[in-house]
Amino acid sequence: AEWWGASGHNIHVLEVDRKQVEKAQQRLGKDSVTFHDGVSSWPFEDRSFDVCLLLFVLHHIMPEAVMRRTLREARRVTRGKIIILEDCPFEAKTPGLQRLGAAVTAEHFRPFGQDPQQYMRNIRPDSVWKRTFSDEGLTVESVRIISGTLQHPCPHLMYILT
Repeated sequence: AEWWGASGHNIHVLEVDRKQVEKAQQRLGKDSVTFHDGVSSWPFEDRSFDVCLLLFVLHHIMPEAVMRRTLREARRVTRGKIIILEDCPFEAKTPGLQRLGAAVTAEHFRPFGQDPQQYMRNIRPDSVWKRTFSDEGLTVESVRIISGTLQHPCPHLMYILT
């Protein structure tokens, strides 16, 4: 968000963790960051934004109905594109890398106080994400696999939606 703001873009961040809101407000300014309960409508008018970024967010949202509401809210407030990045260990090139990617992904839930056994159900293959987006009235314009790295061996999927 800092990079986008420094590049001249108007940004607004919704955050569900009060501590993270305070940190983000210090970096971005109070008017650019809003605490949100994670379940209600977003505090923006319809078609308020050119682009909505949901970067590694959806797999942290439970239950399913709330995650779907998040997609509907993104569609409502965006007049342009929605860009989504999600972990996808299923896209790793070998079964061994898939297992490693899944193990690393499972552990990344712990710092958020989320049970990996429960939240790994939200790590979905491409076909399931596409069906979910379609079910919520979104059109997938493109999908790109972003390879994992040595530090985080899990591949990512980037979706451009309208």
